[in-house]
Amino acid sequence: MNIRKKFVTFFLIAISLMTFVFSSCAEKPASDDSSNNGSGSEITDNDTGIERTDIVLAENGKSDYKIVVPAELTESVELASQQLQKYLEESTGAVLPIVNDAGMSFDKSEKVISLGKTAVFNGCGLTVDDEELNRDGFKIQRFENTVVICGARDIGTTYGVYEFLAYEINFEAFAADAIEYDNFDKLTLCDFALKSVPDFRGRTTDGSIATDHMSAVLLRIRTFESREAKYDYGGSKDCIPNHSETFYQLLSEGTYNDPNKKDTYHPEWWPTDSLQFCLTNEEAIKEFIKNSITYVDTYPDAEYFHISECDGAGWCQCETCKAEQSAYGISGYKIRFTNKIIEAIEEHLKKTDPDRNLKYVMLGYGSGTIVPPVDRVTKKDTDGKEYTEYTLIDPSCMPHEKLYIQLTPIDYCYSHAFDDPKCTYNVTLYDYIKGWTSITDRFCVYDYGVNYDHYFRYFNNFAAFQRDLQIYKEIGVEYIFRQNSTGGNVKSFGALYNYLFGKLTWDVDQDVEALIEKFMNHYYKSAAPQMKEFFNTLRMHFAALDAERVDELGRYEVHFRIYWTYSRELESSDVWTKSLVTKLLKLSEEAAEMADDNLILSRVQKESLCPIYLQIKFYKDYYEYDKEDYLAKITAMEDLTTQLGVTYWKERKDVSTLYADWRANA
Repeated sequence: MNIRKKFVTFFLIAISLMTFVFSSCAEKPASDDSSNNGSGSEITDNDTGIERTDIVLAENGKSDYKIVVPAELTESVELASQQLQKYLEESTGAVLPIVNDAGMSFDKSEKVISLGKTAVFNGCGLTVDDEELNRDGFKIQRFENTVVICGARDIGTTYGVYEFLAYEINFEAFAADAIEYDNFDKLTLCDFALKSVPDFRGRTTDGSIATDHMSAVLLRIRTFESREAKYDYGGSKDCIPNHSETFYQLLSEGTYNDPNKKDTYHPEWWPTDSLQFCLTNEEAIKEFIKNSITYVDTYPDAEYFHISECDGAGWCQCETCKAEQSAYGISGYKIRFTNKIIEAIEEHLKKTDPDRNLKYVMLGYGSGTIVPPVDRVTKKDTDGKEYTEYTLIDPSCMPHEKLYIQLTPIDYCYSHAFDDPKCTYNVTLYDYIKGWTSITDRFCVYDYGVNYDHYFRYFNNFAAFQRDLQIYKEIGVEYIFRQNSTGGNVKSFGALYNYLFGKLTWDVDQDVEALIEKFMNHYYKSAAPQMKEFFNTLRMHFAALDAERVDELGRYEVHFRIYWTYSRELESSDVWTKSLVTKLLKLSEEAAEMADDNLILSRVQKESLCPIYLQIKFYKDYYEYDKEDYLAKITAMEDLTTQLGVTYWKERKDVSTLYADWRANA
């Protein structure tokens, strides 16, 4: 029996035990007179189409072209050159040599592909401005025989290489282990004249992508990894001292509220039982500023400085703080404090680094800071339609011109779009968003992509995925961090989710259904028909529940939120019905039969964990209880997750704890 056959057999045995029953941004670029190609055409947006020339790039396994890189080579451009060489060779058989630009100059008759800020780039007249290209964007330009690919930053050059390959050899990546392209005996050069700009400057996530750095690069997103991450894709390189909850670092209770540390002990900074320090204590503010400046100076390349409260901690209840909270609301109280910190840091930077454009971020969070410091008045327009007018509570609550509000919708519904009036949770959130947009246009986002109590369980956010991103773009969100099965390398349709996140955060208006169809066909290949039906069965099931389960006002009753405590209606076999689970298991089995290699099989197996998990979780609702049968199901799932190398099943919980808990309660 071969290895694949063993895997299929194992998977079918496991199933039988269980069944004892997202091209570039659509922005039209401005004309750039300095960047015309050899035929004189202007740079155009790349979804207008690019024609091929008769210039031969490779033929019969040979090429006259070479790849030119800067003499001082960064990791990102080195990767770009290696990827370009690799995939052109695999597609055409031709190996293009990689050479540095020492002694070179721009000569449009030369058959070169220039990557990054080479001597060729410097002489061609093309410009790559950070603001124009929104940091990660790039331009690809043909000048007769010469092609120039360059990003505003080096990682943009890497993204540009993948775009070049997409046009030349129909290259597309669905994940690091799912890359497709065509083969050519003769390949001619496209008449490149394009720029590509992402809709969001920052596009960062974690979960399965956190250790899958190559997938992150291929999908044009960033993992939230260490500042030493290669290829300039570590999200934590952007943010100091962290991307959230920075009070712990900037004024640590362990340092300043520990009686054993006499030199730094300041109990007056924590005058009540609150875990947040006093935001009106002038000495605490001075120390906070001093520590903040140390971080700013230590990380001169970071772009965002986060000034954010501790998670789950209450606010100071001294008389001064309570008075501010009462007068200005929690967010106004926090903004007044944050503005002081920003002003002090900016004064420091004027003297030490006047050209630095540091941006400051504070959470708009469940701690009360999600509620904007505005008053609301209901009015009627000329047609008699009611609308809400928002006015700032007090001028001192106006966010500093360099302060970004990081919207963090932690206890809202991701199954429905934020502006859907039939979702009772999101009506409140959308009101907050409109209130914030009445006083600022500077936003970041920290949102969520999974239920943190159930990584295996399908999270029904695909229908609202695009609309929520469109709302973010409309209000001016610059940077998105999406927390996504933290610590877990497997969640329901995680690979599809990463693909769509990459596509839609680059261009929110792409055809989502077309992206899903393409992904399913290329990622699951021989098993695609069954996996498409599997996915659509879940989507249609919850669409039907939305139609059926409404209150007397026609509002939805089934919501997908990020914790069990927020989503108790989902803890029911009436939602995850036996018929649904049985159908999903059957489709899993059929897909496994159709898988024509071990890689496709493992992808199918990962998605089978959702119905397997649901069947065990709701076992007593589905069947007459049989302890031996129940334990056998647990063992089969445990064997499968071991084979697949699964880590966490919920936030901070190793998968082994799931089986221990089930067995203890058998």
